[in-house]
Amino acid sequence: MNSNKIILISVIFSLIFSTVFILTNRMTEAFIFGAEIMEFFYGIALSTIAASIFYLFQVVIPDRKRKRIIKNNFKQHYTQFKESSIFIFLSALGRGADFTLVKKLLILEEFKHYFKEEINDDDRWRSVINGMNEKLLKDLIIELEIIYQEVEFFLNNTCIQDEEIFAFFKRFKSLIHPLKSTTPSEFYSSKYDEMEHLSQFLWELFAGWSWVKNYRTNDLFEEMLNKA
Repeated sequence: MNSNKIILISVIFSLIFSTVFILTNRMTEAFIFGAEIMEFFYGIALSTIAASIFYLFQVVIPDRKRKRIIKNNFKQHYTQFKESSIFIFLSALGRGADFTLVKKLLILEEFKHYFKEEINDDDRWRSVINGMNEKLLKDLIIELEIIYQEVEFFLNNTCIQDEEIFAFFKRFKSLIHPLKSTTPSEFYSSKYDEMEHLSQFLWELFAGWSWVKNYRTNDLFEEMLNKA
């Protein structure tokens, strides 16, 4: 049970006790513990209510407003990350900037269908991976670095009390970290198998692939962010 629930229960109990006391304060015989003891508890109840009102306006409301601002900002950066990455994918296919297509490909199902379509005996996604030159990879690594920093900022500045959500974002960070720390030349080195790692990570993120549930129709990242 978190602290806010404990405070809420205390306030409810204090309100009930205060109401009963006010309605029966002239019936001293009703106070089985004695009038003085009941007045003592009444004072505590009033103090609890007053402190809770102060806590609500000085801590809870400002904290929720701050959290909402951070989440909205994070959502915007995540959308920008996906849009920029899709522009890079299309560039790897030799296509120019097409903002309408980019917006369409933000939808997991649309992304999957578009990049699974076969062209020249290969699907578009494999063509994207094969068409990644050093400049495009450098641009993509920069985007990964940006979203990594956004996840880190979100975790450091938001009190996440759900273990599943916290574990998800920590795992997301752990997946990005080795990718953002690898130079473009290392992706092409035979010593590293980073291209397959990168391809799998991006396909899971943009197409909604899951080893557990096959393909998802909802963006798990956004779902976790909304629940946080």
